[in-house]
Amino acid sequence: MSEKHEKYEFIYMQQTSITGQLSSATVKLLVNGEKKTMAATGDGAVDAIFNALKKAAGVDYEMQAFAFEGIGTSSKAVAKVVVRLKNGHRIKHGQGEHLDTLHAWAFAFVDGFNQFEKQKTDAVDKYQITESGRARV
Repeated sequence: MSEKHEKYEFIYMQQTSITGQLSSATVKLLVNGEKKTMAATGDGAVDAIFNALKKAAGVDYEMQAFAFEGIGTSSKAVAKVVVRLKNGHRIKHGQGEHLDTLHAWAFAFVDGFNQFEKQKTDAVDKYQITESGRARV
């Protein structure tokens, strides 16, 4: 059986914040196997990363909520982020973990993007089209 790959794969990001100015981020994503590099600004580091990832992925999701925690007690603690994204009436959650907090955010956003894609794939796989053009489960 072949391994199924996600539509969106996070490659890297670079983020800059300067006090009193908009934050900026440049990200690189693999989208269906094609590398996409985009830059964006935002009202903070997380907003800039989210905006750049949305541009690279070609999506316009809205972040509705998030949860953040540190796992561990040393400088090697892992950041865990959970985001709730909205697209129309659909809501999906993404999760990310990383030693770097901002990378954890990026992984959570990309995971959320992929959750929307999984829903599309699951809906298509659920139905088969008959010769007469009718769908059946």
